Amino acid sequence: MSDMEEETLDLASEQGTSTRNPHEMSNADLFSLLKTYMDTRLSGIETSFTDTTHTLEKKVKKAENSFKFKGHQVQYELNVDLQDLVQRALDYLGRNKSDKAVTILNEALNTLKKRNKLIRIADKSEGGWKTVQEYLSDDLASDSEDEKKIRAADTRAVKKLKSVKSADKKQNSGYHHLNIFEQHQKYLGFSWEGEFYVFTVLPFGLSSSGYIFTKTVRQLVKHWRKSSIKVAVYLDDGFGVEVSYELCVKHARRIKADLIASGFVPNKDKCVWLPVQHVEWLGFSWNLISCKLQIPQRKIDDILNLVAFILNSSYRVKVRQLAKICGKLIALTPAVGNVTQIMTRNIFSVINIRDYWDQYVNIGKYPGCINELIFWRDNLPLLKAVDLVKNISNFHVFTDASDTGAAGFIQNSTNILHKMWLETEREMLTVFEDPFVSDIVK
Repeated sequence: MSDMEEETLDLASEQGTSTRNPHEMSNADLFSLLKTYMDTRLSGIETSFTDTTHTLEKKVKKAENSFKFKGHQVQYELNVDLQDLVQRALDYLGRNKSDKAVTILNEALNTLKKRNKLIRIADKSEGGWKTVQEYLSDDLASDSEDEKKIRAADTRAVKKLKSVKSADKKQNSGYHHLNIFEQHQKYLGFSWEGEFYVFTVLPFGLSSSGYIFTKTVRQLVKHWRKSSIKVAVYLDDGFGVEVSYELCVKHARRIKADLIASGFVPNKDKCVWLPVQHVEWLGFSWNLISCKLQIPQRKIDDILNLVAFILNSSYRVKVRQLAKICGKLIALTPAVGNVTQIMTRNIFSVINIRDYWDQYVNIGKYPGCINELIFWRDNLPLLKAVDLVKNISNFHVFTDASDTGAAGFIQNSTNILHKMWLETEREMLTVFEDPFVSDIVK
């Protein structure tokens, strides 16, 4: 018996009377059964057609809009999906199909939950949305393996970001202006995926690359200085000064012409050939108006954001994050002095107990580490810039002190001071050695 015959018998049993012979059926009964059957089939076709129409409309909406930024495109497509689900739920409610409407709304809710999870992953991981892309591209894992999956995705994303940044840097690298003698290229080779490759230019990672490049550029520096051009060069970053605007323009043109004639290609995005009195060089702002060496505001903001992230993370952070902030602070030494070394000792003591770089530590167990982070949060924007030119004094005073006494004298004079500390003075010295004593005094 076919499916058609089974449905016909079922409908006949519902509509027929008890007095009629089940094997006898009039034309009206047959027509009624046929109509009911066709209505059922057409209703299913209509539902399928409606779902297909919704899917096509959603694809058209996604395709007809292009965005400049990838993040905007992703958010727009998510909104289109949610809008489509809500519209389908409303359609089902209009046809009194509440069960299907509830199913659609649950699907929309799960979509939102998944999106919020991805946002949290992007916010907490070092790779950001690159980590999310790696996470989504991986095979589905169980809940117990989800954390491992996120960590693996974060590691892959960070590696890709670093490789992209490295590739961008190498395109404008000064090292790659120096060719390797062809017969010596075999000594700078490596094997990868069964093939042997050699460096044809001076590579990064070679211990002597910096020395070789510096010795090469040094010949140009000597040539310029013989012509009374005041210029300093560190690797491939140069800096020149002059007493007048016109003379500075003249020397800048000379240096640019010599670089091009020597085979170097100046970086048009970084080079500043017109004289200015405020320029960023070697990561610092050189203010020649006030003769101050300053920290760029973006560096200050970067460090403050990193400190805030660590202090707001319930004191559970990766050792790598602590090392990162120490590196950024030590790099500020030329602009703020040795305070960067003094006020990172406790942070370094936590770093040195690590077993591996991605190890988590609870800095709540190390009050000294927290105090140093708070110190930088509160005082970094207030630190004074270093003078580029030292004030010339008519005389020099030399002093020294210890836990027991102090001494000093003025150069080219007979004025000499020496004394032993009193007990009360030694107690005061002990108090004022605490870098946070200013908070207590206030």
